[in-house]
Amino acid sequence: MARTAPVEPPLRHSAPPSPAAGEPRTSVEAAVAPRRVLFADEALGLPLAQLRRYRPWGGPGAGKMA
Repeated sequence: MARTAPVEPPLRHSAPPSPAAGEPRTSVEAAVAPRRVLFADEALGLPLAQLRRYRPWGGPGAGKMA
């Protein structure tokens, strides 16, 4: 007679998933944390992210292209 693999019970998650690294956990942290703009090319690791200068506050050079 062939042996069958043991059946394992489904996994249960007792705790809610933790927030992603760098994501503020409380409203106080959200109010203090600086905003981070994630561009698609940066997420993919393309070199365009190294040339971009994003200055939402209109600092020196905000209108210039890198």
